[in-house]
Amino acid sequence: MLLHGLFLGLAPAVLAQGGLVVNPKNVDGNQSGSNFARSMPMDIASLWNNRAFAMSPGDADFDGMYSGYPAQYLPGPNFTYAGVNYIFPQYNASGNDNALAQGQTIKPRKGRYYSIHMLAAAETAIATGTLSATYSDNTTTSGQILVDPFWAWPYPYGGDVIFPYYLTNSSIDYNRSMIFQTINWLDSTKEVTSIQLPNVTAGASNSPGGATQETRLHIFAVSLIPATGTGIDLEIQYARTTNMWFEGTDKTQIVEVKVNNMGDEWVLANNSVKVTVSASGLTTITPGVINRLRPGDQAIVQVGCINANGTAPGTIGEATVHISGAGVQSSSNFNATFGIADYQATYDSIYSHESPSWFTNGKFGIFIHWGVYAVPGWGNVGDKEQYAEWYWWYMDQGPNGTKGNFYEYNLETYGPDHVYDDFIQNFTTSSYNPKEWVDLFADAGAQYFVQTSKHHEGYAIFDVPSNITTRTSVAQFPHKNLLQMLFDAADQYQPHLHKATYFSLPEWFHPDYKKYGFGDWPGGNATNPYTNETLPYTGYVPLNDFVEDLILPEMLILADMGTEIMWCDIGGPNLTAEFAASYFNSMAKKGKQVAINNRCGLPADFDTPEYARYDAVQVRKWESNLGMDPYSYGYNRDTPDSAYLAPKDIVTSLVDIVSKNGNFLLDVGPRADGTIVEIEQQNLRAAGKWIKEHGEAIFNTTYWFIRPEEGDTIRFTQNSDSFYISTLYKPNATLMIDSPVPYVDDDKITVVGGNMSGTVIPSKLLSNGTLQLTVSTAVQNADRYAWVFKIAYGGQVAWNGTSNQTYSGPELPTSLQSISCFVDGTMMMEDNSHVAEAEHNRQTSIREAKIEIELSFLFVDAQWPDLQKALHDFQIVGSKQRTTMQLLITTIAAFLASVAYAQSKVPGENPLTYCNANRAGEIVKISDVEFEPNPPIKGQPLTIIANGTSREPIMPGDYIQLNVHWGWLSVANEKLDICQQMEEALHMKCPTSHFSFKHTVDLPSSMPRGTYTLKADARQADGDTLSCLTSDLHF
Repeated sequence: MLLHGLFLGLAPAVLAQGGLVVNPKNVDGNQSGSNFARSMPMDIASLWNNRAFAMSPGDADFDGMYSGYPAQYLPGPNFTYAGVNYIFPQYNASGNDNALAQGQTIKPRKGRYYSIHMLAAAETAIATGTLSATYSDNTTTSGQILVDPFWAWPYPYGGDVIFPYYLTNSSIDYNRSMIFQTINWLDSTKEVTSIQLPNVTAGASNSPGGATQETRLHIFAVSLIPATGTGIDLEIQYARTTNMWFEGTDKTQIVEVKVNNMGDEWVLANNSVKVTVSASGLTTITPGVINRLRPGDQAIVQVGCINANGTAPGTIGEATVHISGAGVQSSSNFNATFGIADYQATYDSIYSHESPSWFTNGKFGIFIHWGVYAVPGWGNVGDKEQYAEWYWWYMDQGPNGTKGNFYEYNLETYGPDHVYDDFIQNFTTSSYNPKEWVDLFADAGAQYFVQTSKHHEGYAIFDVPSNITTRTSVAQFPHKNLLQMLFDAADQYQPHLHKATYFSLPEWFHPDYKKYGFGDWPGGNATNPYTNETLPYTGYVPLNDFVEDLILPEMLILADMGTEIMWCDIGGPNLTAEFAASYFNSMAKKGKQVAINNRCGLPADFDTPEYARYDAVQVRKWESNLGMDPYSYGYNRDTPDSAYLAPKDIVTSLVDIVSKNGNFLLDVGPRADGTIVEIEQQNLRAAGKWIKEHGEAIFNTTYWFIRPEEGDTIRFTQNSDSFYISTLYKPNATLMIDSPVPYVDDDKITVVGGNMSGTVIPSKLLSNGTLQLTVSTAVQNADRYAWVFKIAYGGQVAWNGTSNQTYSGPELPTSLQSISCFVDGTMMMEDNSHVAEAEHNRQTSIREAKIEIELSFLFVDAQWPDLQKALHDFQIVGSKQRTTMQLLITTIAAFLASVAYAQSKVPGENPLTYCNANRAGEIVKISDVEFEPNPPIKGQPLTIIANGTSREPIMPGDYIQLNVHWGWLSVANEKLDICQQMEEALHMKCPTSHFSFKHTVDLPSSMPRGTYTLKADARQADGDTLSCLTSDLHF
């Protein structure tokens, strides 16, 4: 069990065992292969102006108070996280190690870049700012950043690099300290000339309301991902197995793959791009799909897998992710965990858990604050209003103790001898109808609700054994299990609603909490503020230990009741790791996926800004919570109807929050009799009508990587089939969208929701890239609150000089055969004499899982009978076998990669030639390359011996674009990371300026006859040519 400790300042003694933790959800999985994204770490040592890493208290001065991270836990200088490489600063006993963001300019190597990533942390508040990029055409782009404080209590944030504690000026504080990763989009169609860091002097407080507060932003590392590809160039930023599964399945494990389009061509629906995963212990049963991805955009794809061959859940091994489709074929390896293993009661294990998809996709929930505090039901009004549910604490603060004058109000209303626990007898719940509640939540469009099971007053509305407490709605008045009644009503009348519970870990005045007490949660018996009399605690049962004997058992009871979110509050001393392991494992056995918020004492699954929201995308899941009351969760009898949140504000808040990867938890405070304020019901139902009509733009969507919004009025969301543009105000007759939304010519934009849902909106793309929508008066008047327009993904691949095209050559012969290319790259032959009609259409047709590509027999050395026979020779129909064609492509790729390690056409016995006669600009000089045998012979090993030098070191990020054509048919189009290939195949490390190697590859015997034209274009990360070679191989 967790040792119960004392507090250091206001910080609880928390799980401090162990050392550095790198977020296990995104830790580098030893990814390898040609199509993992290349990143270019930048050396920012010249910008360092602050010292954050310390070996002892007072050794650093991160925040102006001599705080610091413990340097003995630093990761190494070459640090990879979530597929991005960084130069991580190391401890320097006499120097700086990070840069305060003050608007400095950094100048990367000339080139096109896809994104910029930083490792950063704020000081006392959430830092927000703007990062700007300038391009060679003098245009600029900018994006918001949001970075959490390096430590926070009582609501710890979910960091990416996590230290076991932090150092103060004189001691150790056992709150964990964090560093966070940020990501910002860059316009990959242009050359970046400079990037300006934010100038941060203020941010948002992490206390309720998110008020502006002074803070500073520290940047530890910066990395860029170059975008040097051509055509459709899909690179994998990371692939990771998760502990989530697809809802409604027998634990079909979700493997998440982040795919970047680094090229200059679009992926469209008829590219039929699929993502699969294979391993000896894993089988894909639900491929991921990419229906549209513009150059410079990103897709996060979920692939469904199950364990194979009796593999035990939790087994670790190597897996391969495959991307396949028309004009697209690649595969890369990563470390995987096969299946979903049990959780352990450790920080690392619990932190590997993440929000289930029902929560991530559910977006909108109802919060209910209902307890004894509803009896006084008062929190003042206007600028004096404070939380009504804090009535007991505020009245206990004495004369002028709060701005809301609770002490004075209670004295005037109830007199000096009336004490808080007297309210219990008036908590009648006489009109409580749980069916009406859940029907209201459903009418509001909510997908889940969170009921307060116990607030800080310690009164639980569920049944608890009498040897723990009798301060419950069952043992005390009204003698009802109010929570169970609500859960039962949801199951019976609105079974789609997910059921969840708020739970306060501390109790203000529980006598046995005194040894843990802190701040506004002191523990110990309350005192009558008017008479100074020590008050009894109704329902108190003496305990040996509050945490072990009350907190943990009550949480386990809620778990047994079926709560799907443990929505804690305050944190403090806890046994959350022990609880979470039991909760996650037991619910998984029941087929349920559940969540815990960041207020249980651990970062857990999602963050919870209170009466606040984030103004930028946070990749980690978050949920904004606030009341319909202007500033109270509990019922406040003084709040006028006009002050409650209006339907338009509910809708626009939801749209804004969802666009930034958040959920919206909206609170109602019922009266003591169990009725919900009528104006709250009216506003919820009015908003719910809009939410249901426009739900496709809200539920089951995700944020857009490029940006969540345009200005104050436009928000973006998307799913795998569509892109949504939402305007928070009635649009004008012409709506201009400057953001590079995924719109192509001939797309039809339609209205979502309102009285003209489905109506096509005239649209066109202007020469400057702006999307123009013409919105008629009828459409403007057909909706209210917010207007939504939909781009449905479809469209054909236009001619672009690559293999993913409609054939437009000479007339095709009537004896045309159709080559069927399956999504995994397999090929088969069909007798398709009945497809004469296709000769006239000459269009790519998509039929089930395969793509029919019409080709004439224009192959250099192969007449049609040869092609037909060759294809029949290795016909294999099936998506799970490694076919001969796949082996051929792999072999050719390895062959070209091996040669391209040396970037050579060289003297010697080989069939290689340079791409260009003038090689003055090439960086690599080849001494010789020998092929044994020369020319290569199918079915025999090919040995390649090469020597050479490079006048500039080969660096991480340098790459080879490999193309292999068999006549007009493209059989390989891959991008190979030179350093990765050198290390894997040749055991050579980058950076390097010389090479000398001998490498052997096996050529298969069953290769179709013909000429294979191979081209390897080797370039630096910024696009400068290292060397380029080509060869025609005859088999």
